[in-house]
Amino acid sequence: MLGCVLEPFKGHLNARFTEAQSQVSGTCLCLAILEPGYHESKLFR
Repeated sequence: MLGCVLEPFKGHLNARFTEAQSQVSGTCLCLAILEPGYHESKLFR
């Protein structure tokens, strides 16, 4: 199910991961998808 929810953000997440040369935390990636509109996680409620 997560794959479906995150699918619209996959390109953005891949770009951020690549820019950071694979040295980025999960928290940073979560914050990176808030800007383009991800709000499905209980973390952000």
